[in-house]
Amino acid sequence: MLERAFTASWHADVRDCYLIGLTRWSQTVADEYDALIRRAVEDVVSDPTGLLNRHRPDLGAEDVRIRPLSASRHSGSLIIKPAHFVVFRYLEGDTLVRFVRLVRGAALVPHLISEAK
Repeated sequence: MLERAFTASWHADVRDCYLIGLTRWSQTVADEYDALIRRAVEDVVSDPTGLLNRHRPDLGAEDVRIRPLSASRHSGSLIIKPAHFVVFRYLEGDTLVRFVRLVRGAALVPHLISEAK
């Protein structure tokens, strides 16, 4: 099993996402979105180079990859269309997956990634 590390930016993004879900919708929705994020982390760690984890060196570094949260959604979820992407760093052969950011699709720009190295 690969090791995992989380940047301060990752933790802040997850916290903000939870608080937005809590204030805009409900505790139930916020908890389910949080569970979806945790499931996505597990999916990434289990297969960081899988088809749903896209290699994106154009985002600022050779080892940057993204996974849409929607790829980890299960049927019956209250979360119909998750808008976020898990941004992580991993090169084949590494023993560590570094989770860098959790961003909405529109915010997926290189400066956000490079500042969280």
